Amino acid sequence: MPRCIRIRTFIQDYNQSPRIKKLSFFLPFLILALELIVLIDALVISNLIIVSITIILVAISVLEIIFVTREIHSKILESNFDKIITIKLDDFVTNKREKNVEIITSDFLEQYPEYDKYRNKIYLTTCQILETQQKDSHNLISYYKK
Repeated sequence: MPRCIRIRTFIQDYNQSPRIKKLSFFLPFLILALELIVLIDALVISNLIIVSITIILVAISVLEIIFVTREIHSKILESNFDKIITIKLDDFVTNKREKNVEIITSDFLEQYPEYDKYRNKIYLTTCQILETQQKDSHNLISYYKK
């Protein structure tokens, strides 16, 4: 396993990312490899115009790889944060007798003040949890009525 924490984080993020993101990450490396081949040929031929243009294209490819890596990392962090919030909120809503979204959100933020800047996300997630619980209770009631 690599010692560098950024490489470890990248490998973990890459493994967790969906297949489409993995494929979108492969293409910049393919283009970079082709541009490096062209650069080597241009250096052998000693054509200054082709060398300078290829160096610009290699730099753009490296920047693209950096941006794609950051995007994958941010999406993974957002997904993990959403899972954590959903789990905490689901447990919190289950233990609460109150079914008012605003009250649940306020009480949750009192208990977990570090999530105060995510108030809108917590509000929406609470709405989804309550809606799911309501559907589940209706399905359960209709099941026992049969």
